[in-house]
Amino acid sequence: MAAFAHALTFFCTRDLALSERFYGGTLGLAVAMRTPTAILWRVNPGALFGVTAGPGREPKAGAALLDLTVGSALEVHDWHRRIEADGWKTDGPPRPMAEGMTGFFATDPNGYLVEILHFDDPAALSRTVA
Repeated sequence: MAAFAHALTFFCTRDLALSERFYGGTLGLAVAMRTPTAILWRVNPGALFGVTAGPGREPKAGAALLDLTVGSALEVHDWHRRIEADGWKTDGPPRPMAEGMTGFFATDPNGYLVEILHFDDPAALSRTVA
């Protein structure tokens, strides 16, 4: 059996324009694909993320979490300033977290959490934690 070519992750939204303001505007993600009921952004060359609206696609605050990693703790602080400056809610300033991370959570327009974080150990994502 062939391997999957891609994995696409979508959050549900009631307002595509407001979600685009957060993900495309504040976070600066580039649109990879747009349909009348969905926007898909390219996070990086290997990662795509989108929002979708329409019948049966109701957002459920807290039902999903998007983690976006950056290259340094300084970048985490920069993102925190930008997100708050654009008027979005966060859970407070960046702070040390478990597993040697620095991060914070922002809340998107539909109540989903978006975690911006940096791993001090570059190998953190390639190891299994027991």
